[in-house]
Amino acid sequence: MKRILFFAFVVFTISQGVSQTFFDTATKKSWEGEGTLMGADAKFKMQWDKVLDGRFYRLKFENQRETTNGKIVFKAIGFYRVTDSLSFHGTWFDSRGISFPLKGVLAENQLVVHWGTPDTEIGKTVYTVVAGGKIAVEDFIEQNGELVNFGKSIYR
Repeated sequence: MKRILFFAFVVFTISQGVSQTFFDTATKKSWEGEGTLMGADAKFKMQWDKVLDGRFYRLKFENQRETTNGKIVFKAIGFYRVTDSLSFHGTWFDSRGISFPLKGVLAENQLVVHWGTPDTEIGKTVYTVVAGGKIAVEDFIEQNGELVNFGKSIYR
């Protein structure tokens, strides 16, 4: 019986550690990134915080890119609620006046977010903690039933 209880404790402890790895890293500081967005060079900012008595994680996000028509600034806020040790759901709000649901999975050093609805847009964002304490982010949008990369960045 002691072995079973010990095994259950170890599994619970490991699963709790895995679910928090990305958020533990992400909430340590404000992040600034560089990369590409829709084929143009872009600058990015993100800030992850625990909010509402620690029940949600909030992402404050901004990107800027230059186009032939001038500078485009995009802002968003997402709320993420971890529902068990490996999954979450939430809601996204952005400066286009659009909001949509978020859902996904947590893995060690990674957050995979599936977002949108057929009425708005559908996509996926993958956040990965990489060497040197950086976070790599890749964004995809669904076009004709396929996910197409539209953004890639590294945050420091």
